[in-house]
Amino acid sequence: MKRDWDVIKKILEIAEERPYAACNLKTFESKLKEKLDSTILEGHLRMMMSGGLFESINPNPTRDLLKWSFCLTWKGYDFLDSIRNESIWSKVKTTLNEKALTVPFDVLSAMLKSQITKSLGLNG
Repeated sequence: MKRDWDVIKKILEIAEERPYAACNLKTFESKLKEKLDSTILEGHLRMMMSGGLFESINPNPTRDLLKWSFCLTWKGYDFLDSIRNESIWSKVKTTLNEKALTVPFDVLSAMLKSQITKSLGLNG
């Protein structure tokens, strides 16, 4: 499965709207405007946890994501802050699409930070 950065952005935005650890699989399914196949949503949640954007508050360890609660990590909030501005997000996505590139998370984060720095006039 490929990462879909727009899906990741939407998931982060939904999680931010909720109180700490108040997100679960049903929350994301009901809040996403366009319905995703549950395996795509679950796959993205698992990738986001392994990437450090989410942590799971799961008192009874199980593989069943329906029983898990999720909350954003510091890294998750930082990444959301970097993709929140639609103009910056669009510029970075356009650059990647024009060059037909897929990039690792760290490269995407660096590109976003560079655009944010430029928009603030801090390109030193």
